Amino acid sequence: MSRPRLIVVSAFAQRQFEPRGVRTRALVNALRSSWDVEVIAAAAPPAPPAQLPVRAARHVGERVKDTFALDAFEPWSRRRFRGWRPRADLAVLVGYPFSPVVLSARALARRGIPYVVDISDPWVVTSFQPVRPSFGRWRRLRAERTLWSSAVAAIVTTPRQGDALRAEFPHLQIHARPNGYAPAAASSAGEVGPLADDSSGREDRQSHSRLEIGHFGNLYQPRLDIAPFFTELLRSERWREIAFHQYGPDLNRTLARLPAGVRAVHHQPVPWEEVIAHSRNLDAALVVGNVDPAQLPSKVVQYLTLPIPRIAVLANLDGDSIADYIADKPGWLAVTPGDPLVAEKVMSHVSRDWTATDLAPPASESWERVAQEIRDFVALTVGAEMPRGQRPRPYSR
Repeated sequence: MSRPRLIVVSAFAQRQFEPRGVRTRALVNALRSSWDVEVIAAAAPPAPPAQLPVRAARHVGERVKDTFALDAFEPWSRRRFRGWRPRADLAVLVGYPFSPVVLSARALARRGIPYVVDISDPWVVTSFQPVRPSFGRWRRLRAERTLWSSAVAAIVTTPRQGDALRAEFPHLQIHARPNGYAPAAASSAGEVGPLADDSSGREDRQSHSRLEIGHFGNLYQPRLDIAPFFTELLRSERWREIAFHQYGPDLNRTLARLPAGVRAVHHQPVPWEEVIAHSRNLDAALVVGNVDPAQLPSKVVQYLTLPIPRIAVLANLDGDSIADYIADKPGWLAVTPGDPLVAEKVMSHVSRDWTATDLAPPASESWERVAQEIRDFVALTVGAEMPRGQRPRPYSR
């Protein structure tokens, strides 16, 4: 008996470090145990016009996208799915970006092929972020409502997203599952990079008179302002020196807005194996919360593999998806920027004698487990159509 056929549409499937790419590859590897899988991905992101400066091109592109387009990938999506005639028993559509999801869903619906939508952050319908009215927003809202109306199921990364979707589209089967972490061994070199050469401050850090905090990944508009957090740390006068190390792009000039007295150090991004090695010279790794409390950055999960304690700076501790996720995870401290006790809490957190066992990531959050859960949920949406003996066990959270 032939195996069922499944199409996965994910524009970022081939991107090595993009969270949606990692999620897609983990899911595809799990699905191939029971399905014949075809993956549709984009080769590269759209490039800005060559004659414009990079910053101007980015600004123009964002304005055009916000005003008219579904997203920056819409031209590619229209070319790829124009006249598309899919043949499959089921499809899984992975976003962001959303235009490939929307346009492939239309073709699937026309041919009566059921599809499951797996999204990371909220788009328009369930977004908790205020946005300006525009023709583009009207198009996105209309497209997303059509998308969910014809979908058989949804996979989201947070329960809050799931609750918002269920309220709008009660017919949907919904499964909430954050990303997993990829096991990564520390570099054999041990301590590497700029921090490793800074041996002069090692005694200060051991005596807790010097605080070194690092952030790995983008700093950009959806993130909170962390200046008040560092202002409270400085005001306490608990540390002789405070340093903030940013590994990756600083797209909204966060480092320039830090209060005087915080030493800001900007590093180029490095592979995660090197991140682990660099982090050994830090007191804690920082996650900057989102303006939208329904979002859960994938770095929150990957930070579980770091050998140091973790701190999340959030707007509120109640109802925030990051706070909910880390509540039972090892090594985490959640604080709000203006908490008058934030310095005391940070000092207590980084001064604790953490062991490797204390900070070890739970096996339940590995990509192997997460991909299996999503695979089982996908199969259950059309379980009756699967060949006997290949139906997975039901999964219940």
